[in-house]
Amino acid sequence: MSTGEKITIREKQEVWLREISQPGAIPTTVTKVEGEIFWIGLPRHGGQVMMLLENQPVQVSVSYQKSFFCGDSKVAAIGKDFDKFYGLTIPEEFNPTRERRFIRANYPVKVIFRTDDLSTQTVLVNFSAGGAMVYSTPEIEKIINSNIKATMSLRISNYDFKLEVQPAWLRKVGDKAFAGFEFTDLMPALQGALAALAVKYK
Repeated sequence: MSTGEKITIREKQEVWLREISQPGAIPTTVTKVEGEIFWIGLPRHGGQVMMLLENQPVQVSVSYQKSFFCGDSKVAAIGKDFDKFYGLTIPEEFNPTRERRFIRANYPVKVIFRTDDLSTQTVLVNFSAGGAMVYSTPEIEKIINSNIKATMSLRISNYDFKLEVQPAWLRKVGDKAFAGFEFTDLMPALQGALAALAVKYK
């Protein structure tokens, strides 16, 4: 019995493509939907392009209802226009990437937190499409204890993010302290980008 979701693909929607033989996904935008096929331009990422062959299988991922779903597709047609370069079959169903709500990936990188009265730097421990865990400092602890919203700036892969966050928890393990933050007011496309990056680096 199928347990997948039937998700509608729409024009101007951001989707993530992954060749079956490759570990990483590349973001792109749907330019046209025609029946059971959706069209995209030539996917580019980090100065590289994704070259596909007709009938080549690919995996399509989308952000949907605060989760990240993947479905099987293939290249149904190769066009000649810039905005209709690949025609892909719409997956019959999409399935969660994992049973848990968000995939979490370890990714140590510099993070800058800012509030109206404070700016401080720390290091990311891990992230998901729902939030982040960082090494705590006295300044981070002030943000946690005040329970005020802050912005969190960081760079993941080749993408710069500035995210609104809400303090979630503070935890001490031995001589180390960690803090958790939830992302707030995320647009679906932004949440989808974070989810796909978490899949890539998990």
